[in-house]
Amino acid sequence: MRTPPADLLDRLRAASERILAPDHPPSIDEVAQLTGIPRTTLYYHFSGREPLVDALLRDKVIRIGAALSAGMPEAASAEAQLEQLLTAIATTIAQDPTLCTTLMARLALLPDEDPLHAAVDRVVLRPLERTITAGIAAGTLRSDDPELTAHALYGAIATAALARFTRDGHLDGDHLARTLVPQLVAGVRAV
Repeated sequence: MRTPPADLLDRLRAASERILAPDHPPSIDEVAQLTGIPRTTLYYHFSGREPLVDALLRDKVIRIGAALSAGMPEAASAEAQLEQLLTAIATTIAQDPTLCTTLMARLALLPDEDPLHAAVDRVVLRPLERTITAGIAAGTLRSDDPELTAHALYGAIATAALARFTRDGHLDGDHLARTLVPQLVAGVRAV
């Protein structure tokens, strides 16, 4: 697979809800019709539908990482950083809930050594774990296992977001963040 250019990914991302439709996953020919991208261009970059979906998922993980690192003040307390990370996760999931649903489903089926797992670990879980560890060192956060706590916090937001999206057909990331993030941070705050 060749690395697709940004404008191609933008067009695919704009149609990702239809591309990732579980009831009728479109073929490459149908993706070409949906997006207006020539079929030959799609086949130049992707050998089939699955590599195209993988490219969308990798792109999503990259964008999650960018959202998590954007504007993270170095001087902020670990608790404030944790709040910002969890809020960024919630709002980023809300931007592409269908893509995130597919990402979570794909991760559940892939072996742990798959590069997609490593990417999620690097851009989502490690920043959470580092922040929790820094909070423990500062005495503001508590956890016996920062890695497991990072998984639990990410999982809580992802599960709640995907349940709400499945039920309602849409997702309000700001509401999700306002509702869940304070509760999650309170759960790891040092008493």
